[in-house]
Amino acid sequence: MPYEGMKTAPPPPKPPRAAPERKASGKVKAREEAANGIGQIIAFGAMTTGNLADAGAVGMHWPGISHEVAMIAETHAPTANILDKLLEVGPFGNLIVLTLPFVAQLLVNHKVVPPEAMAGAGVVHPDALTAQVKTDMARTAMQAYRAQQEAEAEMRAMQEEMARAQQDPGNATGDE
Repeated sequence: MPYEGMKTAPPPPKPPRAAPERKASGKVKAREEAANGIGQIIAFGAMTTGNLADAGAVGMHWPGISHEVAMIAETHAPTANILDKLLEVGPFGNLIVLTLPFVAQLLVNHKVVPPEAMAGAGVVHPDALTAQVKTDMARTAMQAYRAQQEAEAEMRAMQEEMARAQQDPGNATGDE
């Protein structure tokens, strides 16, 4: 029987090459945050229109998209320009993002959208908000009433002391 050599299996496939490591500039994080701001606005719009699944999809997938867009901007000038323009908005962008929950609360309060549609935006049911404000008002009124009672008690004590002092001018302190 002729020698056929060693029977061997074909070599294992080479593992896939990892994507080349991309070096990021100092702007990546800022650009990623700018792109995330766009996602927050999209999610807000989806919640406002009752598209909660879309809002959930944005929340689930947008952070990864934002990161990749920021990485693309490292080598793609038009993308970098767009994100950098968003960065120029600076504090106004933050103001917009911080204003969204306030606007959402007003939309819920005026029954434009149901409260459950905006629960993810930090919105509470209008009845709960009303109860909280009424409680705060009652607390403030009670504090004012207590302060009034204390002031009136202090005034009565001073009036009594003054009356005693007028009856006994030699003992103006009220000590007997």
